[in-house]
Amino acid sequence: MITAVLHGILAAHLVHAHNWLHTPSRSTLIASTTYPFIQRGIGDIHAQIGPDQRIAVEVASGHGGDHHIAIISGQYAHLAYEKDYMSWIKDYVNSAPKSINEAKSKPRLHWCVGDNCNGVSQLSGVVSPGNAKYCNNRKKPRKSVYAYHDNQLNNDIHVYYDNPKYPWIVGAVRWRQVFERPVDVDIICLKVPYKQRLGQHMMVHWLWNGYYDAVDVNVFPYKIPDNEIYGKGNGKFTYKRIDHCQFIQPRKLFSKLRDATYGPGECKKDMDVIYPEIVKYIEGSSNGEQSITGKIGINIVPARKPVEVISQHSDVRNIPLFYDDNTPNTKLGFPKHFIDEALDSSVTRVNGKETTGPLEWFKWKQITNQHDNQRCRAGETKRTTVLKAVSECTWKLNKCWGIAVQTNGNSENQLFGDNVYEIRLCTNGARESQNGWRTYEKRLPGVQGFTNPVGWTDNNHMVQKISFGSNFVGGWKRDNGELFGSRHGVQMGWSCKPVMGRVKLPPINGNKPGYANEVVDEDTWKVLCNGKPNKWELAVPNGVYVVTMYIEDQTFQVPDIAGLGCIVENTLVSRGYNIENAGTHTVNVAVRDGRLTLSSYYFDPKTELGAYDGGRYCGSVAWIKVDKLQDSFERAWVPNSGQKEYWHQLEMNNRESVGVVTMGLPGMSDYVPTKVPYRDFEPTCAMRWFFEGGYDLTCEKGMRYWTGRRSGTHFENMYRDSMRGQNLGSFAFKDENQFVVWGHYEQNKQNIGAIVSVSDRACTDNGCPTDGETVCGTIREVDAIHEDKELAYHIRPPMVDCKGATGKYLRVRFPGNRRFADINLRVYRHNANLANPKQIEFNPMVCYGLESRVPHETAPEFLTTVDPQDPMFYSTCLVMQEDLTFRPIPGENVMPVDTWAFGGKCLDCESWAGNKNTLTHATPQWYFNEDCVPCKQSSPPWTNAGPPTPTAPPQPNGDPTRPPTQYPVVVPTPGGMTPTMKSPVMNPTSPPVGSGTEIIVRCAPWQGEVCSCDGGVLYYGLRKVDGRQATFEELLMKKYITVNMKERGVSELRCRNSDIGGDPLSEIPKQCFCVFGGNSNPSDPTPRPTPKPIGGNVETIVRCAEWSNHMCKCSGTVYFGIKWWSERPATYEEMIRQNHVVVDMAKKGMNQIDCAPYAIGKDPMPGQMKQCFCATAGGAAPPTPQANSPTCKPPTAKPVTGGGGSGGITHCAVQGGKCHCRDGTLYYGRKHPKGQTSGRLATYEEMMQDKHHVLSMQNHFWYDCANFAIKIDPLPGVKKQCFCKPKQ
Repeated sequence: MITAVLHGILAAHLVHAHNWLHTPSRSTLIASTTYPFIQRGIGDIHAQIGPDQRIAVEVASGHGGDHHIAIISGQYAHLAYEKDYMSWIKDYVNSAPKSINEAKSKPRLHWCVGDNCNGVSQLSGVVSPGNAKYCNNRKKPRKSVYAYHDNQLNNDIHVYYDNPKYPWIVGAVRWRQVFERPVDVDIICLKVPYKQRLGQHMMVHWLWNGYYDAVDVNVFPYKIPDNEIYGKGNGKFTYKRIDHCQFIQPRKLFSKLRDATYGPGECKKDMDVIYPEIVKYIEGSSNGEQSITGKIGINIVPARKPVEVISQHSDVRNIPLFYDDNTPNTKLGFPKHFIDEALDSSVTRVNGKETTGPLEWFKWKQITNQHDNQRCRAGETKRTTVLKAVSECTWKLNKCWGIAVQTNGNSENQLFGDNVYEIRLCTNGARESQNGWRTYEKRLPGVQGFTNPVGWTDNNHMVQKISFGSNFVGGWKRDNGELFGSRHGVQMGWSCKPVMGRVKLPPINGNKPGYANEVVDEDTWKVLCNGKPNKWELAVPNGVYVVTMYIEDQTFQVPDIAGLGCIVENTLVSRGYNIENAGTHTVNVAVRDGRLTLSSYYFDPKTELGAYDGGRYCGSVAWIKVDKLQDSFERAWVPNSGQKEYWHQLEMNNRESVGVVTMGLPGMSDYVPTKVPYRDFEPTCAMRWFFEGGYDLTCEKGMRYWTGRRSGTHFENMYRDSMRGQNLGSFAFKDENQFVVWGHYEQNKQNIGAIVSVSDRACTDNGCPTDGETVCGTIREVDAIHEDKELAYHIRPPMVDCKGATGKYLRVRFPGNRRFADINLRVYRHNANLANPKQIEFNPMVCYGLESRVPHETAPEFLTTVDPQDPMFYSTCLVMQEDLTFRPIPGENVMPVDTWAFGGKCLDCESWAGNKNTLTHATPQWYFNEDCVPCKQSSPPWTNAGPPTPTAPPQPNGDPTRPPTQYPVVVPTPGGMTPTMKSPVMNPTSPPVGSGTEIIVRCAPWQGEVCSCDGGVLYYGLRKVDGRQATFEELLMKKYITVNMKERGVSELRCRNSDIGGDPLSEIPKQCFCVFGGNSNPSDPTPRPTPKPIGGNVETIVRCAEWSNHMCKCSGTVYFGIKWWSERPATYEEMIRQNHVVVDMAKKGMNQIDCAPYAIGKDPMPGQMKQCFCATAGGAAPPTPQANSPTCKPPTAKPVTGGGGSGGITHCAVQGGKCHCRDGTLYYGRKHPKGQTSGRLATYEEMMQDKHHVLSMQNHFWYDCANFAIKIDPLPGVKKQCFCKPKQ
């Protein structure tokens, strides 16, 4: 069952003190930084109203500052991308007559979580229906809304009027946040006026401090029934499609992986099974009410890497056919704990026959009583193997005393094989006669050296009490953080010097909290010791010990997760529940190497790998007490392999290319996809068998120290009790599985872990032949997960990725002797077994139903992209939502923008047309055509008679002859191709006139010809692509030079280097285009000056970096701004009309800069792709061209300085840049000479003298010179650079 939880309880976990809309919107409940809003999705309508009607817009009141809402015509949404947009909104607000301000007559209201705002001083009281100020116009009205005191609204402005400067704005609101209550909302009661000249689709655009959202509203000249303002429902739910989208790291799964190449129908069927449960969830969290759960939906993702995807993205497909523990991609990939649930389907699961290695059953019978023709009277009956039944009865401890097997006349050798039988687990009741059955009863030997904890004193058993504090009281020895050695009569200490600190202790009986003067600070575990977690050891005789320790955290927050990473002898100390995380903990462990070891779960402070949100490490440790309990643990009632290696094998039906292999351990339960799922998890001692052997296996019950007194969620401090002479209470055995395996096993230990391999040779009773096998991985570490942020850690099934290794047998080998492991072996294909699509262009796709993760500003529910090189581009999100219908607007197309060009590539027109009108029954298939065809038309945009007659811009008090388009229209170049014919090459003697849109003509098809371009802008660049004439769009994708003919004072120029003033593409044929009207746009009614480059008469402007993070070589002025203008690369003129950043390279003393926000110093348009232009003044030579795509020749790298040019090795990038080194060898190491953190760069020789990494660039054009791409950090904390050795 999915349930909603009150906001107040979860505020600390859900809210990160940022603002967002609670109103149904494009980004409901997501703190979106996408500027200026997320693009309108298919069918996005959130409300519909008529005259004298209002909607309630609810905004989270999380942070202070000014909020703005602008109500604008949807037909002018493109104006929100203009750099002056915010100043226009402010000017509209400030220019409004004071007499029309509705801030007091229709004031901002407030709603508090729990419908109770009592005690909030800024509020005057409840506003009831009937009050003129009342506004609660939402689909499900709030129970209570509150009014502000009038003086809290003095700065609010709420206006509707016509401003001739901004005829596309019909109203606006500005208010200042007066307090920070992030789980509450402010309510703005808005009307959205109907104005025929502006169309019926309006946008309520909210902006606050870099966060944005939009509400789409349809307006009508008549009133809408109140029950239809937010749509008319039918009681059902449907799916909303979001293209180029993937849900990231879903919280739960609702289906297995299904084939979705042609449609997600199978996943929808899975979702239909749990539809009633899902409806309860959606109804509880809809209408803007935030809850702890995410959205319900379906992911449709590529099953294989699409051909356009670059190698860097090849492992980010968000399907569980792979995983990667060693790169940041894990944060985007599929959560590992869902892999079994998703892959256990016919398209991915590999079937075959399972067998196991030989075990010493004869020794097992020595600890077993046998009763023929008898069975136990009560217990669970199941069909399983004898080995599985014995294992389960063992880890159920005293809840199971034996098993009864229906033998069917089989011999004992057959019973102990791999066949299944009817078996009863004997949980209670005596035996009874039953022919054909045999009962095996536990007869475990007693343990030696046991001392009863109830009577323990410091003198009647072995005990060591170590304090990391400052006092020597009652036999406690002090550890000051020294390295391991002899002191105070014992051997103890650390592998590396720990961090010492102070820590708060819980209060007693209302007294103030006390402090331990010194403790081992939790930061000790964040610093690796020789590449491993630090550890503290105490020399003791081998045996079983009860270890009691006090763990705390410095912040003293409740609940806390400190201590969940503490490990003693590979045993979990804290069981992971809220009441146990910080305080006194007791665990019983076995010492077999003469040293008791305290350590922490692995934590890498740089990558945070191995830690969940940095919280899986051990907390601060105040003291530790070690009591010897007995000589050894009780033997487990399972057989082991004796002196042979144990193995578990799957003989696959066919030779397979193997992907992920999982090995479920006892106590791990699967999700059930036929209900809203929840994973049951019972920690069992049997999990330990997978990781260790070499002795008679054990399965032990737990022990705890309990005083009977509690303070908050902390157990009492036994150390302090003993200092005060108080009784310590008593220990008590608990018949539970608390002997939980945890942490990492060192490689130098024997009989440890498992080896997973693929081979064409089978394991036999004589062992597993290793020649010819492909080892997929060795498992020595417990893989733990944080389950649903409930502050409880579970053990994840061990798993490895065989990454396509092919063979007949999948073997899991347990090296060493006296081994046994009870595993649920599952083997999955490297690639899903999907039928090849009939259409060669189609991608094989898969789908799965899910519940998304809980969103916040840095972790949205889903991500989108417009980059065809990212596999996410080919994916689709289906979001389940209430099935609502809205009244149609005559003639309006509610489909999203008909985009057909992405990232410099053009969709095949069949792909564009097929995806434009599909809803959710078919899977969108995105594929491209090398010939860039304008899919929006089937013939050239104009005939030889000239361009179309222009349309007049709209006027404030009159309707235009034709409304403007929603987004700027791209007029394709006449040189572009259509699906049926090539457009004729146009060589006009004079430019087309009368058009306000951008007109593009090829004025000189050949280099050296004269280009007539009176009053226009000449573009000089690439002439040929694949043997044909390059289109204008293709010219823009390479280096080019522009000449403003009007500024130069000429009407024509010869299309050649000497006349143009530079050579953008050395030794490559070029051509010229002329662009007219590029600086005027009839759809932009708001006039603004045409921006000019800084620095006077700039004659040469070159696009120096096609993409973000590419290097721009420029000694003049760099302009950094938006990459795309609708469906093509923005020109220089278009880019600088948006928000952009200008960098004077001369002042910086630089001649190149990375075209990226971190280098430029600011991101002018967050969420948008960027490019850079370079402007050089006075006819100076343009900067050296640089390749920026895989089809370009890489730039010539500078020779290595300092005598390092041997072998042609060149410097290619500093950290964060891109190293172009096609098919060569990349060297990654320190940036500056050793001992320096700035100044000159290290030479190649200097870099190679320190730790570095070498990477083969085979089949790669370039690589990011960064840890995330190279996937290793040779010198953590040190700045780095890259060198390239070209292919020999």
